[in-house]
Amino acid sequence: MWTNFGPEVQVKHLSLQPQAAVDICNRVRADQLLIVCKSCEREAIHSLMIQIGLDDKLRGLITENDLKKRYDKCFLPKYGKTLGTRIIASIIQEMKMEFPLSDSETFDKFFKDRGYDKIVLSGDWKLGDK
Repeated sequence: MWTNFGPEVQVKHLSLQPQAAVDICNRVRADQLLIVCKSCEREAIHSLMIQIGLDDKLRGLITENDLKKRYDKCFLPKYGKTLGTRIIASIIQEMKMEFPLSDSETFDKFFKDRGYDKIVLSGDWKLGDK
C-alpha cells in the first residue's frame, strides 16, 4: 500500500520467520524497514535481521507497548487538541476509505465479527459528545 511517507507492506498477526522475512524483503523495493512487533519478539527479530543481512535496512523496531505509549502521549492535555484530534480524524478517514459506508451491512458484519462492537471507548477515544 502507499502511505504519505512512501510504500508500506503490512504483515499482520504473524510471527516473523527467517524465510518469510527474506521473501518479504526480496519482494519489496524499500530502502528502510520499520517493524512493529510484540515486546517479547523484539530481540529475536533484531537478531534475525542481522543474521539474514537486513539490519542495514532496519530503520527501527517499535513494540506494541511503545506504540501505545506514543498514542497515549498524543492525548495528554498538552497535545490532545492538536495531535489527538488529528489521530482520531485520521482513523475515521481510513475506516471510511477501507470500508465505504455505502454498504453498511458489510461493515457492520466485519465490525461484529472482529468483536469491535463490544469495546467501550472512553476518555479521548470516545466518539460523539465529549
